Amino acid sequence: MKSMFVKSAAAVLLQGLLASAALAQGSPAPIGYWVTDPASEALLIQADGSCSLQTIGGGPAYGTCGWDASYDGGILTMMNQTTYQAAPIYFNVIWIDQRTIRVEGDIFHRQG
Repeated sequence: MKSMFVKSAAAVLLQGLLASAALAQGSPAPIGYWVTDPASEALLIQADGSCSLQTIGGGPAYGTCGWDASYDGGILTMMNQTTYQAAPIYFNVIWIDQRTIRVEGDIFHRQG
């Protein structure tokens, strides 16, 4: 009886992990032009993988981006080309709705 319970619990756990993985795969990359309010930061993510970040009072960062989805957003990895050697910058992105994302605590709104 005990081994049947353990097998059953393992099956439920496996189903939960698979469901989580399926949800994670469903989070789309935030492709588009995003701006904070007030407009102090702008983030451009294009479908071809190119991306850029511009901040007021700071230099730009640009390069290619990758997307590692999670259930409510994901990690955007930018290979910044503005440094001596290309270096990754990681951004935690959370979808709020179709026109709003949170990036490292800052709220961005899709433009256009």
